[in-house]
Amino acid sequence: MEESAYALAARSWFAEFSARDITDLKEIAGYYGHVVLIQAADASCAVKFAFQKGRVAREVRALDRLRPFSLLPLPKALATDALVLGKEEMEMLALSFLPGCAPWDIQPDEEQVKALAGTFTACMLNLHGHSHPDGYELPDGAFSSSLVTAFTSWNIRLYCYSQSENSPFSPALRTALRLLWDKRDEILAPIDSDPSSLVHDDPHAGNFLFAPDTCQPVAMLDPCDVAYRHREQDLFHFADVRPEWGLLECYADAYLLRDGFAQRRWFFSIWDDVKHSLNRGWYDEAWFMAKFARLAECGIRLGI
Repeated sequence: MEESAYALAARSWFAEFSARDITDLKEIAGYYGHVVLIQAADASCAVKFAFQKGRVAREVRALDRLRPFSLLPLPKALATDALVLGKEEMEMLALSFLPGCAPWDIQPDEEQVKALAGTFTACMLNLHGHSHPDGYELPDGAFSSSLVTAFTSWNIRLYCYSQSENSPFSPALRTALRLLWDKRDEILAPIDSDPSSLVHDDPHAGNFLFAPDTCQPVAMLDPCDVAYRHREQDLFHFADVRPEWGLLECYADAYLLRDGFAQRRWFFSIWDDVKHSLNRGWYDEAWFMAKFARLAECGIRLGI
């Protein structure tokens, strides 16, 4: 199979980075970037090409911030660069290689699922147990004791995007998003003054590696906007990949969630998808409609 431009660029970069011969190369197409996994004796690494400006610097900061508090290893940044692919210059991040399998490459039995879910829960509970005395982090580095204030500060740009003339959202979805935004105080009220938690920001199973034999989690990957937020801003991701493993349910069994979590789960999820739309130009009307339907099942009906 012919290698992509990403693989060729990664090979060229690696030839300058290391004198080792490449023994294997694998490509992974992601939503925010393209990853080239390079195997070489004592020099294996993951070379990531970012689809969004500034994302490499954010990931480096996130890894450095999360690493001291994680029970699982995270990759280390080896190098950053800007490489030209065709006519486009792309940000590149080279990371240390961590062994393990993606969740879609393992088939754990029932007992292994229980065990891996328990380990995953312990790792996330440990991370979420780290709080900041000043509360919730704001985009400018300040803090607020109110989750509503912090959520508004982080996400006002998403709301404005959803309502702008150039947004892809249909009139019905724009109305639903406006009504949902107006309900944020009500929806978040039960947890507004909870202690903050250090969050990964995208901790679905696809951002973990697993042992091929025991299926235990062995590494954590791809943190993004690591900050002191609310733990529930991590939880809604748990069922995004391999939902049959019951990672969200296992966490909820170990940590008592406040009333209204079902509503907040879809509230956070919808605004996260608005973020993806803004960042990457993605839009799927049926996808959003389905999530608003799940929100309606939890008692928040917004007319669609």
